[in-house]
Amino acid sequence: MRIGARRAVSEMIRVTSLQGETIVVDSVWAERAWRRPVAWVLRRLDRGCWVRSQTGIEALLPDRAAWSCERFTYAWTGLEGVWCVYAGRPSPAEGA
Repeated sequence: MRIGARRAVSEMIRVTSLQGETIVVDSVWAERAWRRPVAWVLRRLDRGCWVRSQTGIEALLPDRAAWSCERFTYAWTGLEGVWCVYAGRPSPAEGA
């Protein structure tokens, strides 16, 4: 299961590398299930064992220190995602 997730993240990075690397993951466990019970139940019923915590998602990123990750809520049910942006490589304008 973990190898598949690493491959998926690697593929996301590969296909976005021409534009700069940004990854958005929409399946994130609620930090506190009691604060977002509807979101927690939806995640459990929809994807069950495939959902990760924000820390688990960040652990899949290569060169973790170079990534900026921000959690966001995007539905009235409390569903959350993580927006990760790679800041470790200079832009083409800076590298020239």
